[in-house]
Order: sequence, then C-alpha cells, then structure tokens
Amino acid sequence: MPINHLQSFWDVPVGTGDIGSDRRAQVAKVALALNENPDVIFASSSGGYTDAELPELSLIIRIGVEPQSLKGAIEEALAAQKVSVEPVLKDDVRYYDFGKRELDNFAAAAHVPDLGSAHAAIDELARLRYQPHDGPTPSAADVLASFAGADSFANISPSQISENFSIGTPRFQQLRGARGDAIEQHIKGLSNTFASLKKETNSNAATAIMVGGGLITVGSKMWTLYSAIQTAGSVTALVSQLIAAVGGIVALGAIIAVIAIAFGLLWIFLKDALNLCLVVNSRNDLTFTNDYIKNGERYTIVQSLPQAAANPANKPGAVPCGFFVYRKYNIGRGGPSAKDEADHAEPIPPVPSPRLPIGFYGSCMGMAFRFSTGQRFAVGMDCPNTIIGGTNSIVITTRSAQDAAQLANDNGTADQSITVGPYKCTVRRAAALGSVNYGLCLIE
Repeated sequence: MPINHLQSFWDVPVGTGDIGSDRRAQVAKVALALNENPDVIFASSSGGYTDAELPELSLIIRIGVEPQSLKGAIEEALAAQKVSVEPVLKDDVRYYDFGKRELDNFAAAAHVPDLGSAHAAIDELARLRYQPHDGPTPSAADVLASFAGADSFANISPSQISENFSIGTPRFQQLRGARGDAIEQHIKGLSNTFASLKKETNSNAATAIMVGGGLITVGSKMWTLYSAIQTAGSVTALVSQLIAAVGGIVALGAIIAVIAIAFGLLWIFLKDALNLCLVVNSRNDLTFTNDYIKNGERYTIVQSLPQAAANPANKPGAVPCGFFVYRKYNIGRGGPSAKDEADHAEPIPPVPSPRLPIGFYGSCMGMAFRFSTGQRFAVGMDCPNTIIGGTNSIVITTRSAQDAAQLANDNGTADQSITVGPYKCTVRRAAALGSVNYGLCLIE
C-alpha cells in the first residue's frame, strides 16, 4: 500500500517535569477537541509527568494536508481550555500506510458521544499516579541472549518473557467471527503491531500504533491502572494517559521489546512445526497451571490472564490476551518437558535450546488452565513435521493436559467448543496444512 498518512508532533510549552493533573487534563482535552477537525484523522497527547517527556500533541492527517495549516485550530483548542501558549511544530514526522481496519479503529476511538463525561474521564485519567520504570529497557542483544541458555535466563524476569496485553471490544468481536485464514491474519496483524511498537521512540506515535492495531493495554502495569479507573471517555485519552502514567514509551518498551523480539525469532528461526495459540479471555481470571508436551518444547507462555471488563458502563472494554508458543525440539532433546499431574502455581518456562530446532517429530502438546472460580480445561494442539506429513489440529477438553495432547495428535480437528461451568470455551485453527499451526482460544 502507498504511504497515505503522516503524523506531526507539536510542543505545548506549559511547563517541565510534573506539570500537574490539571495541566495534563487540559492538554488531553485539546487533543480530544482536535479529533473533531475534519482534516484530523486522529489526535492524541502525551507527557507531563517528567522532563523525559514534555507535554506534546500529535495529529495524524492525510498526505497533502500541510501540518502547519492546523496551527490555528490547535491555538483555538488551547484557548478554549484557557491555555495561553503557542504550539510549536517539531521537526519530527511519522509516515503510515493505514488501511480500512486502522482507520475504522481511529474513528471509533475518537468518537465521543458525551463530551461532559469525556472531560470528567480525562480529569480522572490525568490524576493517575506516575508508575516509575523499575529497570532499563532490554536491548535486542539482551533479549536474544536470554533465549540462548540457562546462564543468561536469570538476567531477565519471567514477566518480560511472557506478558499479557488487552484488545478493545471491536477487535474482540472480529476475533469471535474469525475462521480459517482470518485467524492467521489477526495473529500476524498483532505481531506486526508489536514489531512497529518495538521500533517507536515517541509516546504519541505508540498511542497511534496501539489504537490503530486495536490494543488497549500492554503489560500488567497498564492493566492495573486501567482496572482502577472508573471512567475513560474515549479510547484515545485512555491509551495515551495510561502510556504516560506507566513511564512513557521508554518504560513501555521494556515489555514491548520482549514480545516483539520473540515474534521476530519465530518468523526467522522457527519455520517448521510450530504451535501458536492466541488465548482471549473475556471472562474470569485465568491461570496457566501446567502442560504436557508429547513432542517438542515450550517456547513462550503467559502465566495468567486477568478478569476482563468487556462491556464496562463508563469506559472502553478491554479483553486480556496472551500468546502461547510451542516448537519442535532439537533432535538431541526429547520427551515431555512437564508432567501433566504437576500443578505449579507459577510455572516457569524452560529455556529453549540455543540449537536450531531440527528433528522429525513436530510439536504436539496440551496446556491446562484454571479459572479463579475453580473450573478447569485444557487445549491441545498438534503441528506435525511437514516433511513427514500430517494435519494440524486443535482441541479443547475438560480433561488433563496430557489427554488434550493425545486427543490433538494428528486428528485434524479445526473447530471445537465446550462449556466449562458458566463459560463457553472455543478453539479454532487457521489451516489444516502449514508449518505454523495458528490457533485461537476464545473464553466467553
């Protein structure tokens, strides 16, 4: 697709360091107002907590609209908020090739049915306590090294290897209807979103990427803040203020880098016999309890997915998600890597082998989960080695992880639903054949 949109950035010189919740709210309300401008596709604000990120507005516009031509509109919006400063266009720009899905997401995010409620929500968001970043952002080299062997595994925390994220209600509804190739496209789309976020150095640009990609939160800190607020008003204000409160793009990058680099490794090195399951939890707290690996090895898991708020009364819905990835093992390794009977409270993924995953047995495994209400289920997936033959499959059962793996073993199941207490649990896979078995598990 051709480049069709650009994003400009404007300094709003209302102060340095922590400018206070009132000033942060004023700048955010300016961005909200600018979303009503017919030349603006998407406006957001950032900064105002520390000197690392000063107050800033950003505008996404169509190619052909001059950024400087919108200075008057910004000044009017600032004046309406009784902010008497001159916005300054920065020497920075981002270019995008947004498609219909991203543009629809922007339109939904910018829509404000009740301006008074939206302003009240911004006031609450602006009062969020700043969450200081508690460590340096890992470099690509650091993260790659962490997958190389046990010696370096201790250098990063398990939460950096396996973090959850959440999607908005529109994207959740799209996933509910996804079948076949659409499942693969959704998973690849999320992968591309994280890859773009990994490269980003500006919080407003990160907000645009997240909103365009249908993301609401990334990581546990953002989710905790999201859960604590009572109102949100608009997706735009919500995402941008959450990013600012968790430490901006620098802090967010510590989580995003691990997710994105892990995906990068998948597409580069793990091109055969890979089971990848996106678990989407729209109901109660869900915990990964254990797995049984008939063939292959565990690569990435998420230890828990919190209770969703899919249709809250006063804020956009957010549905927690996580990626679970298993690959075929090196020919020098083998056998199950976890006993099905073991029910660990906090299972820690073993370190993948630094050797390339060669071998002839593919990947076949079962993953067991438990709701906070006590009910249990297990998902089984099988991706046979393509040089041997076989059919990809995904199954779901109320039995054990070992049983799920055995049920999935070369049976070709593509779509299955069960009832687990009050919850409907559905699994689907994208295609019968292929070296990556893209799976989806929906909890409703």
